[in-house]
Amino acid sequence: MLRIASFLLILLGCNFLQAAPELTSTPLSPTLTDTPTNTPALTITPLSSTATPSPTPTVEMILVPAGEYKMGQGGGFNEAEKPVHIVYLDAFYIDQYEVTNALYKTCVDAGFCQSPLDFSSAAHSRYYGNPEFDNYPVIYIDWDMARTYCEWRGVRLPTEAEWEKAARSTDQRTYPWGEGIDLTYANYDGLNQRGVGDTTAVGNYEKGRSEYGVYDMAGNVWEWVADWFDKEYYGTLGADTVNPQGPASGENHVMRGGSWFSTDYYVRSAFRGKFPASTGNTVGFRCADSPDTSTQTYTPTPQPIATLTPEIQVSVAPVIESVNLRSETSAGSLTVLQDISFHDPQGDAYKVHYEIVSATVTDLQVDDGMIDIPAQQQKTGVMITGRWNCGGGKYDVTLRVTVLDRNGNRSNVIEYTLNCK
Repeated sequence: MLRIASFLLILLGCNFLQAAPELTSTPLSPTLTDTPTNTPALTITPLSSTATPSPTPTVEMILVPAGEYKMGQGGGFNEAEKPVHIVYLDAFYIDQYEVTNALYKTCVDAGFCQSPLDFSSAAHSRYYGNPEFDNYPVIYIDWDMARTYCEWRGVRLPTEAEWEKAARSTDQRTYPWGEGIDLTYANYDGLNQRGVGDTTAVGNYEKGRSEYGVYDMAGNVWEWVADWFDKEYYGTLGADTVNPQGPASGENHVMRGGSWFSTDYYVRSAFRGKFPASTGNTVGFRCADSPDTSTQTYTPTPQPIATLTPEIQVSVAPVIESVNLRSETSAGSLTVLQDISFHDPQGDAYKVHYEIVSATVTDLQVDDGMIDIPAQQQKTGVMITGRWNCGGGKYDVTLRVTVLDRNGNRSNVIEYTLNCK
């Protein structure tokens, strides 16, 4: 996953919100009814086109057996992960590794895929197209680009249910390898400047493999899945859910796994990320397939598209990764601290807009507004901390925040509730 340098800005005296809220959900450990077996690997070669690249990289896929498992997370974790529910999935294949720069470039060279929206990474100005990073995950890929690549290969994006099973296996584990996490298991926590601070080569963390032998399902890069995001979707599923495909429509697609920038909370296998169609240096993907179609021939139908060159400047909107809520009490007064973490590929994010959505107190007088981001903070991986002084009152207030850049782009919108009680 892509990485971002992080900075800390303390906005004192502002009744303002902040970066990624700490979710209060508790990692669920689903009880899976199928037991992982020795899972055969499937090798797939990108399908031929009118412009076949040479050499042709191969893609290793892992078979995940059919069966039931418990999906979601209970306890005090994110509401979007609830309720825990039993899902039956047919057997499926999933890429053993995240799609690399070299693999993606094969599709670009064939004329069917668009080049990444930026050729750099968090720490390297030349990343995509640089042989040194051929085996690193491709980044700056939006959802449509990821889907196009998988379809060109004759496969597809995994469903959210498939992704979670491939990561969590059958024993309700919190992380792909089990319980507990440190920097020897995954590339994560660049937000706190503890990790590598950028992507790493795929398959670099042997201890971080899932039970099925799939690598990098925690950290490195966020991974697109096929489903639309709906916070209430799990609650709509029946007792006997088979091969769920997600909501029929929505505004944002789901991302899974967290990135090199994410904290341990967001790289949990049950965490559901909600992102717009935009992308960044922490965003990648992998593909999946069904056994009965794995060997079928696929003929791409899209017309070849122009390849972007590094000189072309593409505007990419900022992305808010998370909002974390903390509280402190002083002299009998409660203050809610809000940490908003976001990244901006273009480095031109300059304002945070916040608005009051609702409040359970009628005399709350707080105007919506803009907070300027100082020039030195207008970079990738900004973290802003704001304070909401409850003033001894007992009420809830719901805020909505978005980040703006100088090109008029707006980030995804994060909405959350502060509890002053």
